[in-house]
Amino acid sequence: MVKEDFAAWVAERHALGIINDKSLENYNMLVSHFMGKFGSVCTMYIQPKEVTQFYIERLKTASPNTIRISHQILKGFFADMQKEGKIAVSPMAEVKVPKGSKKERKALDDAQIKALLTHTAANQFLHLVVHLAISTGLRRGEMAALRWSDVDLKNGRITVSRSRIRVGNTEVEKEPKSESGLRTVALPKTLIDMLQDRVSKPDAYVLTTSHGQRVSLGYLTNAIKEAMKAIGCDDGYCLHSTRHTHATHLLNAKMPIKAVSKRLGHSDISTTMRIYAKVLDQDDADLASAIDKVIDQGCQGQSA
Repeated sequence: MVKEDFAAWVAERHALGIINDKSLENYNMLVSHFMGKFGSVCTMYIQPKEVTQFYIERLKTASPNTIRISHQILKGFFADMQKEGKIAVSPMAEVKVPKGSKKERKALDDAQIKALLTHTAANQFLHLVVHLAISTGLRRGEMAALRWSDVDLKNGRITVSRSRIRVGNTEVEKEPKSESGLRTVALPKTLIDMLQDRVSKPDAYVLTTSHGQRVSLGYLTNAIKEAMKAIGCDDGYCLHSTRHTHATHLLNAKMPIKAVSKRLGHSDISTTMRIYAKVLDQDDADLASAIDKVIDQGCQGQSA
């Protein structure tokens, strides 16, 4: 039966260290409705059309993104069942999945940044994550893959050469999608001082748990999400908001957009302009105001 096979599958992954305790809990929670519907069905008898219809019904009480996440878990499960010869073909390959929705990521203002740093001050790990994220604008996967060999404290910079991504239900490291993703990012003194106190072996990860283990992508996401929620930023704020915060504040400070784009690892400047159009629109308004002052002074000179 599906329920028994899935329980054995997640138990094995947990025992091998592929998923941690929290992920194990999340896996079971996310597929609980699916198990309520199909748990007692023989694994080889699951039909794509039935699953698609189930997703349609779930949309009445769950968001498209929640269903898509649970689908990824089930997709990995059925793929492994196929590899083990327990089923001929994975039914998930033909299942129609709801289209996800992208929420606008918000940038933290000065007061919110201060509140987040204050809230995480007692947690050395979270405090470092917040500082690293806001100070460099690194993506989640780039932070998770950062090793001490990438950190040059003497010259105050880090080299971004790899990123951790999720493939099915497993995390793997890979090079950035484009050459622009391979970059060197200068560090502010505050972050350099924080990193100086944590230096470890070259091949060790920069972000580790209290037991010295590499942190998972999910752990980073959930930890910062909880911290954001604790300071009242629970609507549209997440770990990726720190990247938007980094870029938004640099652009508001009138830093060259080309330099900001390079620092973010965007493939070209048009990507930066598209994502931060609202910020740049304000720049254009400021330019109009500036030229208005020039014209106004000219008019005053004529009347003198």
